[in-house]
Amino acid sequence: MEARDTLHFWGLTLVILPGVLGGEWAVWYPEKPICAVRRSTVIIPCSYNHPDKYYGNTLKAQTMMWCHKHENCIDTKYVCRSNNTNISPEFKDRAECLVKEKKNCTLKIKDIRDKDSGNYKFRFETNKPEQIWTGQPGVDLQVSDSQ
Repeated sequence: MEARDTLHFWGLTLVILPGVLGGEWAVWYPEKPICAVRRSTVIIPCSYNHPDKYYGNTLKAQTMMWCHKHENCIDTKYVCRSNNTNISPEFKDRAECLVKEKKNCTLKIKDIRDKDSGNYKFRFETNKPEQIWTGQPGVDLQVSDSQ
């Protein structure tokens, strides 16, 4: 087995094991890229899950955010964030986290632009600082001129 194959194996192991062992941490996106027409509004459906308890204490998602073209949604400007802080100027007043229902992480972006294309990821932080989750691999948005 070459070094590259070994790295690929361990990378897959790290992606698969948390879902198998933890079973309850997850973010679900559309499997195929989302296509949007320039200047339209796009809605990216998303849902997430986390354990209800952490060492006997109730675990609740407190802060939810979406990032664009970023590996893990940490230390970046956000597309949208539930507390409306650190929002990228490119998305200010155009993006909205539609998180009115429990464990719903749907994203809405208005006035789609060419530079909006790319990968989007959802991240949530709980009331326990060490209990956070970024959904991988994210969902891709493709922008075009026509339907």
